[in-house]
Amino acid sequence: MKQDEAEKEMRMNRTAKKTDRVAKMRKVGMRMKATMRSGAGAGLLIASLILLTGQMALGQGGGFTTPLHVGVLESIVDEKGDILFGNPWTQPGDLVQLLKCNTGVILPPSPDGTPNPNNEVIYETAIGCLAPWVEESGIFGMSISGTERPTSGRIFVRVFNNPTASAACFYGDSQTFDIDGNKEFIVELDATDIPLHTGDPDNDGLIDSWEMSYGSDTSNPDTDEDGMIDGHEVRAHTDLLDPDSLLQVARIRRGSGTDAIVSWDAVSGVVYQVEATIGNPGDHASYSNVGSQVAASGSESEVTVSGGLSGPTRTYRVRLVEE
Repeated sequence: MKQDEAEKEMRMNRTAKKTDRVAKMRKVGMRMKATMRSGAGAGLLIASLILLTGQMALGQGGGFTTPLHVGVLESIVDEKGDILFGNPWTQPGDLVQLLKCNTGVILPPSPDGTPNPNNEVIYETAIGCLAPWVEESGIFGMSISGTERPTSGRIFVRVFNNPTASAACFYGDSQTFDIDGNKEFIVELDATDIPLHTGDPDNDGLIDSWEMSYGSDTSNPDTDEDGMIDGHEVRAHTDLLDPDSLLQVARIRRGSGTDAIVSWDAVSGVVYQVEATIGNPGDHASYSNVGSQVAASGSESEVTVSGGLSGPTRTYRVRLVEE
């Protein structure tokens, strides 16, 4: 009788302890849910990292091989120095390709972006994929697993300045990388500054890749019809799409006494030199410098020519000073 009562008491104690443990677990679970709700972003990030590192595949010899991780740590810019387009929530961003380079030589693509047969495309992604959640980061990441994952050979990354290769006008290539087990590939690539279209059929001093980049007419040497060809407008930092934006002497007015003031529309930061010749300029006129070089600090610059309104007739011009 005493033994039955003892066993009954032990069962009751075990039941009470179990009930207490369940209650405690429920409290912990509620606290975890509350924490996840208050820090949902962090919870999702941790979950995604766990999933990412947890995706492992059997490699040769029965061992485990992690996905091939490829990424860039610094923002990539385009031919004009602007950060490439693409972010995690607006896709597609600018095109990113992973290609083979088993011969050790990176060969240029065709003008439409098609890779050389010796540089076969392994994988494609876009700027902004697996990147920080910011509007424009210029960064990408890849995690390649399964049958798509190369296990040996030499590879490199190619990035275009457009979401599609056929619409791109510039690209950039990274260094090559020898696949070595689970070693990650940290890409070194600063800019997409290699032109795809190097011809200049309209002979304006601007290759077609730059014409496409600026939006000018590849078949018209003077897109805005202002008398200044497109290539010269780019050199002068004027707008080749605006007929009112060009390099020319805009005004000559009287200064103090016989001084002349020569002024022109300028671009801030650009350096100019005023020059003059006596009489009819002609095709073989000899110009000489008037005063010192002028570094523009605003939209208009001027030079005072001492005695410029006296003596023989002069013709003035403004020359762009290039490095």
